[in-house]
Amino acid sequence: MQVELPWELGPPDGRYVLRGHAAEVEHVLVLETLGAQRRALVGGRRPRKADPEPGPAPVPTGRATVVGALPFGSPGEAERWLAGADLDAEAAAALDVLNRVLHHHRTATADPYVREVAREQALVLRVGIGEGEQVAHGRWAAARALPRPKARTTRRAAALQPQERFAALLGGRDAALAAEELALRARWDLDRDRT
Repeated sequence: MQVELPWELGPPDGRYVLRGHAAEVEHVLVLETLGAQRRALVGGRRPRKADPEPGPAPVPTGRATVVGALPFGSPGEAERWLAGADLDAEAAAALDVLNRVLHHHRTATADPYVREVAREQALVLRVGIGEGEQVAHGRWAAARALPRPKARTTRRAAALQPQERFAALLGGRDAALAAEELALRARWDLDRDRT
């Protein structure tokens, strides 16, 4: 599975071997930043004059490729798997692997700004087959791009409630409770089987 996102993921670009029970290799995660300006060219140490009508700043794109460690027996077997696989389930499992890595990176670096990934945030999501080096460099022998998830439809009254609350928070008529943020984080962790 490969996902591209409109931000850098956190851990440095490179290949990461993920091990499971008895240190058996389960996945290889390849992280790459695409389309970003080198930081030395972006800023500097001193403020500088800003353009009165600035254009949009280039945005880095983070690409994560999750490669399964067990190879297929033959190219034909791989093609049959791709033709019959539940691609949504494969993508969800690979996103879980990526999010586990991001969670560990956030914990190890004590960086609360490293964020995990939801499928709805992906610019592109692909599931495919290929040889190890080929896939590690973002290329495939064959792949399927998954469509973006459909937005949930809600009744008009239910759809307006978050907007009303947002307006009340911005207008100082309501206050966000610490428990609300903690409940959201707890829900996120429970959805990922982190108890």
